Amino acid sequence: MQYRPEIDGLRAICVMSVIVYHARFTVGGDRILQGGYLGVDLFFLISGFLIGGIVTSELREGRFSLWNFYERRARRILPALVCVLVASSVAAVLLMTPAALREFSQSLVSTIFFFSNIHFLFQDSYTAAPSQLQPLLHTWSLSVEEQFYLVLPLALLLLRRRAQFQMGILSVLSVLSLMLASTLVTTNNAAAFFLPFSRAWELLIGAILAQVLLDSDRVEQPSAARYLPSLGAGIVVVSIAFFDETTPHPSIITLLPILGGVLIIGWANPWDPATRLLASRPLVAVGLASYSLYLWHFPIFAFLRIGNDGTGTSGLMVSGMVLTAVLSALTWRWVEQPFRRRDSVPLRMFYLWAGLPLVGSLVLATVVLTRPVEGAYPSIPSDFFASFEVFEPSTGPADCIDQNGFMNPTTWCQLGVDGSRPSFLLVGDSHAEALAASIDAAARKMGLSGRLVARSGCPLLLGLEPQRGQPMSQQCADLAERALDYVERESIKTVIFASRWNYYTCGEPKPDCGFTQNIRALGGEWPASLAERTLVLSIALNQTLAAYLSSGAELHIVTQVPHQLRDPKEVFEAYFAGQDDALTAMALPVADHQVFGAAIGEMFRSAVAVYPDVVIHDPGRVLCGKGGICRIGAEYASFYSDDDHLSVGSATVMSDWAQGILR
Repeated sequence: MQYRPEIDGLRAICVMSVIVYHARFTVGGDRILQGGYLGVDLFFLISGFLIGGIVTSELREGRFSLWNFYERRARRILPALVCVLVASSVAAVLLMTPAALREFSQSLVSTIFFFSNIHFLFQDSYTAAPSQLQPLLHTWSLSVEEQFYLVLPLALLLLRRRAQFQMGILSVLSVLSLMLASTLVTTNNAAAFFLPFSRAWELLIGAILAQVLLDSDRVEQPSAARYLPSLGAGIVVVSIAFFDETTPHPSIITLLPILGGVLIIGWANPWDPATRLLASRPLVAVGLASYSLYLWHFPIFAFLRIGNDGTGTSGLMVSGMVLTAVLSALTWRWVEQPFRRRDSVPLRMFYLWAGLPLVGSLVLATVVLTRPVEGAYPSIPSDFFASFEVFEPSTGPADCIDQNGFMNPTTWCQLGVDGSRPSFLLVGDSHAEALAASIDAAARKMGLSGRLVARSGCPLLLGLEPQRGQPMSQQCADLAERALDYVERESIKTVIFASRWNYYTCGEPKPDCGFTQNIRALGGEWPASLAERTLVLSIALNQTLAAYLSSGAELHIVTQVPHQLRDPKEVFEAYFAGQDDALTAMALPVADHQVFGAAIGEMFRSAVAVYPDVVIHDPGRVLCGKGGICRIGAEYASFYSDDDHLSVGSATVMSDWAQGILR
C-alpha cells in the first residue's frame, strides 16, 4: 500500500488524546478530555485498514505468505514491547510491594502471551490495584489486535477464491460484532470493553474500507466531498471532547468517532484542510513514534504514581509526558527502526535479542508467582501471618462471600452460634465482611445467631447503584432490596450497616481522593464531584434507614474504619526486623483519620438527627487515641489485612466493643 502521511497524523491525534486521558488532568475540578480513550478505538480502525489492505494487496498479487506476515508483525510489535516490559519489570521490583509485584507478574505473563485483555477482564476490579497503578493495563489493546491478526489473514486467505462474498462476509461479521458490543455494554460492560469479539467491528470496518479503496483506487472525489475529511476530523474532536466514562462504550454510539475516522482515511485529498494538517511534519513525526509513545506512557505514569503514594499530580504527569517523549524517540530510532529491517537485524539475531529478554521476564514472573507470600516478609514469624487473614465463617455455607448465589439468603454467611434462629443481620460491602470477625466472636460469647450479607464495592443502600459495570451495578441494587425483604420476612431484631463509606465519596486520604467508587441514584445521573457524591450517599442512607425502621428492627451504623497509610505486612516486617517504633511511626495519626472522615461523620449526624433511634458506633474508639495514632496492630496480632480492611486479628481487641452493638 502507498504511504499515507495523514494516517500517521491521525495516529498522532489518537496517541495524544490517550496520553492526556490517562494523565487525568483537571481544570477547575473537572477532568479534561474524558473521551480521550477513543484514541484506542481509532487505533483499531487504522490497524484494520492497514493490515487488511496489506494482506488483500499481497493476496491479489499472489505473493502473500503467512510466515512473512507474522514475521513482519513480530518485528513491528516485539522489540519496543520487550524494552518496555524489561524496564517495567525492573521498576516493579524496585518500587512495588510484594502483593503489587505479584499482580504485576500475572499481567506480565498475560502480556507476553497476548491475552492480557482476558487477564484484566477476569481480574476483580475491587480487590485489584486501581487501574492507574497497573503498569501493563494498556497492553489489553495489543492483545485484542494480535488476536484479531491471528484470524483475519487466515480468513482472507480462505476467502481469496470467493472474492465476491468476501466483502459481504466481513460486513456481516462487523455488524454482528457491533450488535454484540451494544448488547454486552448494558449487561457486562467489562466483557464488551475487553473481548475481541466486541471490538472486532472497529478493525473490520478498517479492513472493509481498505478493500473499497483498493477496488476503486480511491473513493471518487466530487467537489462537494472534498471536505469530508474535515467533517470527519470535526466528528472525532467533538467525540473526544464530549464522550466520558459514563458513555456506553463500546456501543452503537462509538460508531460516531469511527465513522469520523472513515471519512478522514477514505476521502483524504490535498484540497482538504484537515488532510493537510494531519499530513504536516510535526503530527507525522508524532504519529511515526505513536506505538512507542503508547507503550511507554502508561507504565511511566503508573510508576510515578506508585512512587508518589499512589497520587498523580499535574506536575508529576507533565514530567511523565516529557520522559515518555524522550524514551519513545529513542525507542523509535534505535529499536523500532533497526529491528524492522532484515538487513539490519537478521532473523536469527532478532530471535536472540527479542527472545532472551522475554524469557528473563517470564523467569522473574515465575519466581514471584511461585514464591510463598511469607517469603517476601522473612522477619515476620510464620504463626503471625494468620492474623492478616480475612474473615471466613466456621459454620454455615462455604464460600459465602461474593459467591454467585448471593441473592439467595440461604447462601449468606452464618455468624455466631449454629442452629438457632438469626436475630441480627450485618449488611454492607467488604468492610462488613472485615468487621464480621469481631461480630462473630461477640455473638458466640452472647449465644446469638446472625447472618452476613456483603458484596464488595456495594454499600447495599436502597435506591443506590455503584458504577461497577453491568451486571454488578444492578445486582448491588437488587441485593439491597433482598436484604430488606429478608429483615421483614424473618423479623430480624438488629440490623448493622458497615461499609467503606468514604470509598463512595472520596476513596482514599489523598489530595485527589485516589480511586473513588462512583455512585448514583437508580436511573439518575452520575455525580461529578465530592459534594454531589456525598449528597447521593446521604439521600440513599436516609431512604434506607426509613425503610428498615418501618420493619421494626433496631438499626446500628458502624462508621469509617481508620484508613491506614501503609500495608500492614510492611509495617510488621519493619517491626520484627528490629524497628521498635514501627507500630507507632507507621500508623495513621488520629488527626488525619478525623479529617478524612469528617464529611461522612457529618452525614451520619444529620441522619441521626432525623432518625434518633439509629445508633452510631465508631471503631476508632477502640483503634485510635493512645499516642495520637490509630493502631494498625500490636506485637501479638495485626488488626488489618490491608490498608483499610480489618483482619481476623482485630477481633482480639474489638469483640467486646462489638458486644455493645448486639446488646
